[in-house]
Amino acid sequence: MRHVRCLYCHGLILGVQYVPNYPDVFMLYAHKICHSERRHADPDATWQTLCDALHALHRTLNQSA
Repeated sequence: MRHVRCLYCHGLILGVQYVPNYPDVFMLYAHKICHSERRHADPDATWQTLCDALHALHRTLNQSA
């Protein structure tokens, strides 16, 4: 078992299984109530924002090297 926190409120989620055979695979966990409160968000917009932030980080790292 390892410490897993909610994607939204960062509260501890108990009873999550971790499979050490797959270190590159990870799951995003959230409490049901936290997820239902944010269900109105557009998932494509969320991923686009995440991708934009990662591209900006990559550009910043390349510029500083």
